[in-house]
Amino acid sequence: MRRMIGLSVGCVIGMAVVLAACVSEPPKPVVGQFVDDQAIVAAVRERLSADPVTRDHVIGVRSFRGCVTLSGSVPTEVRARALSIARQTQGVRMVDDRMNTLTGFEYRSVARP
Repeated sequence: MRRMIGLSVGCVIGMAVVLAACVSEPPKPVVGQFVDDQAIVAAVRERLSADPVTRDHVIGVRSFRGCVTLSGSVPTEVRARALSIARQTQGVRMVDDRMNTLTGFEYRSVARP
């Protein structure tokens, strides 16, 4: 009899936990956070286009909750400068480096005229 009661109580508690998990909503994105990420991306892009080392290269910039991702194929010195610029931009909490480094030969073959 005790075993049946224990089993019944366990089932009720388990069902309550499952129902509570189904009812709760996932966190919604905060509107202010989206605006902040847009501002961060704009600031990083502006600084990259103003810098004499990075302005002639295509560098992708994305941001999510202050984590900036840089992407593209650039020479080593451009990569280092772009990472430095992104890290020094206000609002950036972290920089994810997804850039590929080009060798001299590769760079010459894809460089803009």
